Amino acid sequence: MKVAEVGTGRGFSAMWLAHTAKELNSYVTSLDTKCDRVRRAQEVLKEVGLSENTEVLCADAGELQTFRARCGAVIYRWEEE
Repeated sequence: MKVAEVGTGRGFSAMWLAHTAKELNSYVTSLDTKCDRVRRAQEVLKEVGLSENTEVLCADAGELQTFRARCGAVIYRWEEE
């Protein structure tokens, strides 16, 4: 199953999703509109060895249709600022 996470934040959820996805031979795509968060999450995932089964993109969730078509689950994460 492929999973899409909307709202990467600091990458903590993406890291746990990626860990589980790796064990299940699956894949995680995480989206955030803040590119600095995306870059940091990409660094963290690489540092912990989970970058091969993850994709972290700077993108708007409004464009999510393409991800829904190829994912078995979509996880929305909302952070008030």
